[in-house]
Amino acid sequence: MQPYILCRVFVLLISLNISSCSYTPSIMLFNNSDGSIELCNLAHDRTECATVRAGFAGPVWFLRGGKYFDSRFTVAKDGESNLYETSLKSPYDLVSKSFCRNLIIEECFIALQLQNDGLIFWAGRDSFPPVKDFPDQPAGFPARPAA
Repeated sequence: MQPYILCRVFVLLISLNISSCSYTPSIMLFNNSDGSIELCNLAHDRTECATVRAGFAGPVWFLRGGKYFDSRFTVAKDGESNLYETSLKSPYDLVSKSFCRNLIIEECFIALQLQNDGLIFWAGRDSFPPVKDFPDQPAGFPARPAA
């Protein structure tokens, strides 16, 4: 084989390998309440907080390791902070087709929506928040603040 053909085959194999990489989806929490919230991720070794205005979304990461995909985060609003914990056996079934970005590989998110009453609903695979009519909710949703 000529060198340029080998080079093209090599580039093709690398491209196929990159495009077939799997990823761990993240959660995108849409704030459908009537005011700004402070969203704090309690995953990993440090707490990361961000202000999420009403009508916008912020990311939540899963804890690493374990059999399930667990997340822990707090939502603070009007001086009151609530802890939420989710545990998903198969998060890939909940990934939204509307919340994806394509850098080197496609990365999609699980779309959750915080309501004014503090409940968090799964927005669905085909919906883009804000959602008014939620689909059937998977186990653990709507999520309520931990007691």
